[in-house]
Amino acid sequence: MQPVSDIETFFTDPDPWGFETNEDDASRRTIIKNACAFYNPKTILEIGAAEGFITKALLEVCDYVAAIELSKTAAARIPPEAKVVDSPGHWHYDLALAAGVLYGHYDWMQMREWVLEATPDVIITSHYDLVGVAHDDFSEVKDLVQEIPFKYREGYQTLKVWK
Repeated sequence: MQPVSDIETFFTDPDPWGFETNEDDASRRTIIKNACAFYNPKTILEIGAAEGFITKALLEVCDYVAAIELSKTAAARIPPEAKVVDSPGHWHYDLALAAGVLYGHYDWMQMREWVLEATPDVIITSHYDLVGVAHDDFSEVKDLVQEIPFKYREGYQTLKVWK
């Protein structure tokens, strides 16, 4: 599992993945935003928000976005309209989003636990096939109602909706 210190070092670059300059990422953000908007959530918990690339879009579709990000450096870049939190707390969120974080090199078990703690009506995950196995099966609590594969960089991303 990647130590938080390595994650902090990674985020010394303000856009380490090049999200702001890659057309595939703009498309990915739109696909995730539209999937979330379809369910008309009032509250969203985003897990692994990084520097807020997707958070910006989520703020356009709901009243309240809470973001969990382990890197303090990255969290400082999340738009101020979103609330940065350490855990879901005792809130019930309409939707939980885990995009690109449920992989073995991260603390995916903690992140899955946060998704479940949020007691969301809808869970949306989105993962890149070239990174590794995504631990994004929530069939113990929800039904998989939609699966959308789409071209992303050199591989494919798969968005899943659990309801």
